[in-house]
Amino acid sequence: MSRRNTWQRRGFGTAIAAVGAVAALGSIAPRVGAHGAEIRLERIRAYTLEATYDSGEPMAGAQVSVFHSDDPRTAVLTATTDEAGRWLWVADRPGTWTFQVRQAGHGSVTRLEVSPQEAAEPHDSAFETTAARTASAAALPRWIALGSVIWGAIGTALFFARSAERPQPPRSQNGSVS
Repeated sequence: MSRRNTWQRRGFGTAIAAVGAVAALGSIAPRVGAHGAEIRLERIRAYTLEATYDSGEPMAGAQVSVFHSDDPRTAVLTATTDEAGRWLWVADRPGTWTFQVRQAGHGSVTRLEVSPQEAAEPHDSAFETTAARTASAAALPRWIALGSVIWGAIGTALFFARSAERPQPPRSQNGSVS
């Protein structure tokens, strides 16, 4: 009887230790869990520049230089078009803007007049920012995994506790089963 109680106590102690270890892991799981993501959407007054060759093929990866009428010889901004030959631009002040697009010996220049009403200021309502986080979406799988580990630890402890209740075959003096 005393041997059975010892096994039961060991099984119960194992279950307590396993649950304690899982609880400790659960406290650090949010720090090492899945990565969340952040998405920022901005509503802006923007211009889309689309550069194509005479054949209609997009000028993918073309260099775009932007000049303002305040200093028409110095580029205010230099950028590159995407695979579709497009580039998004926001006028931060009014004036005459010159856009120069070049790639592999081909290029073109165009001008744009931006009025004070069309220019977007950083404090303008044109810059309304919305942020969304998906970290809470990653929390659900984390808690499902943690619950599964706890369930497994309890099940394992109960298995060993139950096996201790089974009658043990009689053993001889030298330790062999008779």
